[in-house]
Amino acid sequence: APKPIPGPPAIKRDALLEALPARLAEQADATLEQHCSWWQDRTGVVVSTATMSRAITALAWTRKKRR
Repeated sequence: APKPIPGPPAIKRDALLEALPARLAEQADATLEQHCSWWQDRTGVVVSTATMSRAITALAWTRKKRR
């Protein structure tokens, strides 16, 4: 049987994954830095651009790029 992952559960990421789809729907053109600022303003929790990028990737979200 596989061993359990050590450490506490990823609380920050779970909350981010819940709130992020609505944010992406309304602000599709925002940069990672802008998404991080939004999250900090909303929750008071600082996340890095890498964390935000991983959360967006975990949602399998894509956007149509502007020309």
